[in-house]
Amino acid sequence: MSAWDPELFASVALHYAEAHHIALKREDLQSRPDPVGAERFVPRAADGAIWPPPGWLPIGLSTSVNGMAVDWHCFEGLETGTPFFFEAMQRARNCPFNRLFAWRMRLEDMLRNAPPTPQPAGFIFHLSRCGSTLVHRMIDASGVARSLSEVPLFEQALQLCLTVEATEDVQHRMLHAIVAGLNNFADDKPLILKLDSWHIQFWPLLHAAFPNTPAIFLYRDPAEVLVSQKRMRGVQAVPQPGIATLCGIANYSTLNLDEYCAHFLAASCRAAADAARAHAVRVINFNRLPRAVFGEVLPHFGLAVSDAAGARMREVARYHSKSPDEHYVSDSEEKSGAAGKALHALAERIVGPSYRVLEEMAFQDDLSPSIVPA
Repeated sequence: MSAWDPELFASVALHYAEAHHIALKREDLQSRPDPVGAERFVPRAADGAIWPPPGWLPIGLSTSVNGMAVDWHCFEGLETGTPFFFEAMQRARNCPFNRLFAWRMRLEDMLRNAPPTPQPAGFIFHLSRCGSTLVHRMIDASGVARSLSEVPLFEQALQLCLTVEATEDVQHRMLHAIVAGLNNFADDKPLILKLDSWHIQFWPLLHAAFPNTPAIFLYRDPAEVLVSQKRMRGVQAVPQPGIATLCGIANYSTLNLDEYCAHFLAASCRAAADAARAHAVRVINFNRLPRAVFGEVLPHFGLAVSDAAGARMREVARYHSKSPDEHYVSDSEEKSGAAGKALHALAERIVGPSYRVLEEMAFQDDLSPSIVPA
């Protein structure tokens, strides 16, 4: 496809420009490094209020000369089921077509012009480092649904709901419009959204906005999560005012990194338990994966797969979800051993009580009959 081939696209575009007397130089088409998408902060007017055609997806909120705006890129022909959606966004940003034709519309116009769209078929909440990316990748590989992982725009929208005074109706309209944008494809595949680990704190808002969307919460032995975060800390495992306040960690500045992470895990488990009591989520332990994807997750999301789709899902499960070129090797025993007495004690003291509540809930779940592909 010429839109994704820089040299071919440049040749076609320059030929067209010359034929139509448009001043265009090859250097105008060259991609400029922008790994974090800083260009969206450059103030410029919105391009229009028209909803983009199928294949165009919103990538983030931006600053417009006439208010808050949403930037869109064309994803036609690009994989969107990457381990994390920002990887697909980076590929789209580097596309020469999007360098010329990226679309910006005011947030107000997006809310006004969003088409009716089905609610998401499922939300994937998680504790972090507990198999959520695996579940996302397996569902997307099935072909029966489209799964997007940790979409930055969804995080921006949730933060906006926290920081901007708006009625519940306006908050719901914004979330519905963003879901409509993320589901802006020509086909009618159901949409699954894997959320960020701290988004379980938003479950009341999301459940109110999407009351018919089923959700799961994936969790894992907290000592194993602490080991994983100690080796490579995610943003949620580093003390910061926003997430700490959201999770109710008042003394976050006095805690060391392991203590802070443990308090984050405990707050997440408590929120998940509250959501489960309200029948807003189903809790699933990491140690039940990947079989639980077939026996619990798919039925909960109302999805059925053929034998061929099940084979694709099992093939994906053979590889590391975040590094798809590497074969997966179970690491629970290794992580539990690496935790040592200190981390095990910390996990038990801070996370243990809320973790055991989830374990009791998972044990008591009345599992629906389902057929698990062999």
